[in-house]
Amino acid sequence: MPALRKPRGLKLGATIGIAAPAGPISKEQLESGVAMLRKLGFEVVHAEDLTTRAAGYLAGSDERRAEEFMQLVANPDVHAIYCARGGYGCHRIISRLDPKAVRSAGKPL
Repeated sequence: MPALRKPRGLKLGATIGIAAPAGPISKEQLESGVAMLRKLGFEVVHAEDLTTRAAGYLAGSDERRAEEFMQLVANPDVHAIYCARGGYGCHRIISRLDPKAVRSAGKPL
């Protein structure tokens, strides 16, 4: 098992990418969270379909959620990843994530 790696800190103006790897959020919840992060001095990005629902309790298909997360990991303009919600759906996508890419990105999660 690799040694624990501490992620780098964030500076004001850094870009935070919002992911929904598990349960869905409403448009209103998303807008409220984005406004809070911007008020704190951060830039915010997220997928257009972040509020998608699948099976009533997931934020889209397993494939969509895993791709969304890995796009944020790979994007050099995103300095940290903020999960809109956690929960049941996370374990469904773990096998679709690239742990080497996540570790090497070193982004706070």
